[in-house]
Amino acid sequence: MLVWVVLLLVAMAAADVHMDIQDMASYWGGPEEGCSEEIGAGCIILSCTLPSGNLTVYVNRPASYLHITCEKNSTLVCDELQEAKPYIDKYIETDQTNKNLSFLTVETCNLSRESLACPLRVVGAIGTTLVKLDGVVGNLEAVHLEGLNGVTKFRMYDVDENTTSVPYSALSLLPNLKSFIMKKAFLDLKSEPSDILSELTTLELAQGRIKSIPKGAFKNTPEIQTLLLFDNKIEYLHVDAFEGLTKLVNLSLNKNLISHLPGGLFKHTPNIGRLDLYANKLLGLSDDLFTGLQKLEQIFIFDNNAPLKLENQTFSNLPSLYNLKLYRSFIEHIPAELFVNTTNLKTLSLQGNNITYLPNNIFKSVKLNDLNLSHNNIGYLYSDVFLEQSSMTELKLGNNDLKSLPVGLFSNMNSLKVLDLGYNSIGYLNKSTFNGLVSLTELLLTRNRIEQLDQAIFDFTTSLEVLDLSMNNLTISKDRNILKFIEPSLTYILDDNEAAPPMISYYSPMKNLAKLRSLDLSHNHISIICEDWTKMYSLTKLDLSYNNISALSVVDFDFPTDAVIDLQHNNIQQFEPRINSLYTTNATFLMDYNPYRCDCNLYYFIVNSRSGAKMSKIEIQNAECAQPAALKGVKLVDLEPERLTCDVDCSTGAITTTPNNDYNCDSCILNPVKLRLEMFCENLPKVYPKLPQRINSTYIKLKHVTNVPVLPPEVNIIDFSSLNLTKPPLANSIELNLTNNYLTEAPLELFKRNCTVYLSNNPFDCTCGGIDNVVALDTFKTLIPDYSNVTCSNGIFVSNIVIDQLCAMRNGAIISASLGLIGIVIVIITVISFKYTTELRIILRKLGLWRREVARGELYDAFISYAHPDEDFVRNKLIPKLENGRPALKICVHYRDWVVGDYIPEQIARSVDQSRYTIIVLTRNFVNSMWGRMEFRTAHARDRVILLMLEDLSADKSLDQELRAYISMNTYVKADDPLVWDRLRDAVLKRETWGSKPDKPTSKALDVLLENGQLVNKATTAPSV
Repeated sequence: MLVWVVLLLVAMAAADVHMDIQDMASYWGGPEEGCSEEIGAGCIILSCTLPSGNLTVYVNRPASYLHITCEKNSTLVCDELQEAKPYIDKYIETDQTNKNLSFLTVETCNLSRESLACPLRVVGAIGTTLVKLDGVVGNLEAVHLEGLNGVTKFRMYDVDENTTSVPYSALSLLPNLKSFIMKKAFLDLKSEPSDILSELTTLELAQGRIKSIPKGAFKNTPEIQTLLLFDNKIEYLHVDAFEGLTKLVNLSLNKNLISHLPGGLFKHTPNIGRLDLYANKLLGLSDDLFTGLQKLEQIFIFDNNAPLKLENQTFSNLPSLYNLKLYRSFIEHIPAELFVNTTNLKTLSLQGNNITYLPNNIFKSVKLNDLNLSHNNIGYLYSDVFLEQSSMTELKLGNNDLKSLPVGLFSNMNSLKVLDLGYNSIGYLNKSTFNGLVSLTELLLTRNRIEQLDQAIFDFTTSLEVLDLSMNNLTISKDRNILKFIEPSLTYILDDNEAAPPMISYYSPMKNLAKLRSLDLSHNHISIICEDWTKMYSLTKLDLSYNNISALSVVDFDFPTDAVIDLQHNNIQQFEPRINSLYTTNATFLMDYNPYRCDCNLYYFIVNSRSGAKMSKIEIQNAECAQPAALKGVKLVDLEPERLTCDVDCSTGAITTTPNNDYNCDSCILNPVKLRLEMFCENLPKVYPKLPQRINSTYIKLKHVTNVPVLPPEVNIIDFSSLNLTKPPLANSIELNLTNNYLTEAPLELFKRNCTVYLSNNPFDCTCGGIDNVVALDTFKTLIPDYSNVTCSNGIFVSNIVIDQLCAMRNGAIISASLGLIGIVIVIITVISFKYTTELRIILRKLGLWRREVARGELYDAFISYAHPDEDFVRNKLIPKLENGRPALKICVHYRDWVVGDYIPEQIARSVDQSRYTIIVLTRNFVNSMWGRMEFRTAHARDRVILLMLEDLSADKSLDQELRAYISMNTYVKADDPLVWDRLRDAVLKRETWGSKPDKPTSKALDVLLENGQLVNKATTAPSV
């Protein structure tokens, strides 16, 4: 309900531009008369419209409190309030009547002249412990407090501006009152006789307009132990202002306008233990201001709004003082005897002043625990200024102007745990600077000018847990501020049998700080991860941000704890975390804001981070690529692994950022996605680089077509794509990319050589005429990785073609024509066969496809008849060609096969009879030879003559008539015929298959007669032509 009321008022104010927030209070959301109820969170809320005004009553169910809030100009009248009692009686628990409330609050009501005890009856209470009046109108008088004997605490806030004095007379009616608070009152304290509040121990008159404290201002409250006068306008205090307050323990005068405190001001308060004087305008503190305050334990003077001057013994002779705050008070000088005989001082805060130096014996008589001198202008410290501070546990010297620290400064501070030297100008630290600090756990050296650290500087501070060296000029590299440890046993042999250098570990000056939990080295010049940092088993934070680290190897991620390693804002371009390793730890590495080179070196991290592999936890939510240009600005978390490649040297295979390739190749790229080295070349390279680790193959993209010779085993794919090829190159057992070309036929030769071929985007002929292509592609599809994407010239996928149906449409149309053509072809073949019988037979014999006729008892295939002058031709050409050809012929010649001493005519007749044919080597010499003519007639008688004409005698009229008649009636072979040897062999081997005449019988003797000067064998002579 109240929420709706507030919303209604806000809406009305918005609608009426002349309405302000004060006018909203005049709108009443309650009933026109009587009370209405609403149950809130643990309480009942009654809005009552009464004759004297409108008010809201809050009561919780246990009836432990009663809160009454009046609307503007409404008066609290007890009898009228009884209107709410029936609602309250139904709500509260019945056993909560006749008891004391915890508190009664009356807010913004006009007080009527009746006791505040009367409203208690509405909840059935007989009293209350606390009464709170907030913003009520009217002076508090005795009548208001009648019947409230049980009240121990009374609060008045936003007191009526007409109330200018503490209502001691009214309060005297509260015999058990222990605490009275009166805030935001326009009081004018006066020393006037009044009733004594003998039980009051706490008096707070804060946040008001008190300007001065006169003599005896609090003599009506002699039992006060706590007097709080903070946040007023006090400028003046009488020296006897606190007269009679002998039991005062806590005095708060902070947040006033006090510039001077008279000496002896506290002579009437010997038991004071705490004094708050901060946020004033104090100009000085006299020597005798605190004289006699033997129980004073704490003094708080800070945020002073004027330069504060301290006298020589201002804080001397205060044996109980243990906590002194003097910070941010513009103090410039610390007197040498400031703390004489103040032997219990433990905490001294002097930070934020203008102190330039410390007297040598300033702390001689004190045993401090905590000393804060930070944010001053101290430029030098005496070596023995802390000589007696063996009990000190915390020393803060940060934000000063220290340029060096004397040796021995901390030699006796064996209890010191925290030392803050940050924000100075320290440039050099002696190796003995921190000797004696055996208990030190926290050392802050941030924002100095330290460049060098001796390796022994922390030898005596082995208890350190926190070390801050951030924002210095400290260089830690392989050459500076480190200790090299060489392990000879870790040497190894390279592939070329050269010994590698021994393993080197680098240790920092922090190597002995095994207990470190936090090490801050940010904003320096560090370029390596030192071995000792990874072995700090208590480490929880290592800050290396804003340094010069450029790369991280797997061992740099070997931190054994759950530490957070901050590597942001370095120069890291590459890193290699451990992946799925037994050495992987739970350390977290913050690696945003580095100029990463996004190439193949990041591939395995990106892939494994996405797959959830066990690896070092690396935070890179805001990390972006700086190189290469194509990936600049891309976040590492958005990187696609396929884009992570490296340029490599085409001759060595080494990764490079400045490729210089002079080996016939434009570029060479390492592609970890495909686990291969990719070379882009004009032609096949002369040099093949060694493959990097994890890469197992080489891919070569060529710009020009070439046949592929035998290549190294690691080269497994040659790319001829997009070269406008119409015919594929030749290669053996390798993978070829022939995509995006103009191949129309399947590369059968490549398939036969067991090549794997990519063939998509080629216009293969898949018509009926190209069915062989489809069959071949289907047959060898296991060798075509992209077979499902291979298409025909018409765009149809080869894999979708049904081979059996490919020619069905055309077959019907051409089958009849084919039958006709077959007949024609048969005729043509027959004609050709008859016309070129000899040539065909010759070819078939050469191919071994013509069956050799079985001999019919002949010993020889041919008998060579020739004239003696032609013997050189016979011996060197004719016989080798016939006997060594295919098939080889068995030849009979007289100089080799005749029997010596036999009768020549008989041997002629026998040789002709034992040979299939007689080859007559016809020349002019043969014509003139008597024996040649005899051999001709003998062979002619058996129709077994084959003429080999070395000279053209066909038109020679001087020839023997019988021979001339034979030449004119029979074919013969000319020696200049290109097929002369094949024709002779065919003539010898052929056999008549039909219509053959039987051989004429030949006499075993010769009937030789001399006719007309010529020898004639009458037994074999055929009739003359």
